[in-house]
Amino acid sequence: MRAPNETSSIPIHKQSEPYYFPVKELTEKPLVSRDIPPDLGILLPEVASQSVGVWLFINEAGEIDRIKIGNSDLPPYAEVLLREYFGKVKFYPGKIDGAAVKSKLKIEVVIEPEKNSQRDPNRSLVQ
Repeated sequence: MRAPNETSSIPIHKQSEPYYFPVKELTEKPLVSRDIPPDLGILLPEVASQSVGVWLFINEAGEIDRIKIGNSDLPPYAEVLLREYFGKVKFYPGKIDGAAVKSKLKIEVVIEPEKNSQRDPNRSLVQ
């Protein structure tokens, strides 16, 4: 018999996260349909030169569902700016045997001090 204040333990099943296929599992990788405008830049004053891994989680419609920023020394405001910046990119979705699927794409972003960063306006930010 249970005491009046005792509760039973009922397992709660969390809904699992959707699976995003890595590029190596796709038959067609996601392609940029709308890149970040070339004249749009990120100014990150006082941020040291570094390379940052950015994972883009792309849904079946080619829109960004989530952005994950890898280990870096970036201050929180810089991570927010990167998320906003890359959130503007649109893709043709990744596919498996012709069917659009959720996919994840890793991009290495090189951050340089403002004085040294001259971006070629004809070069896509997402390769």
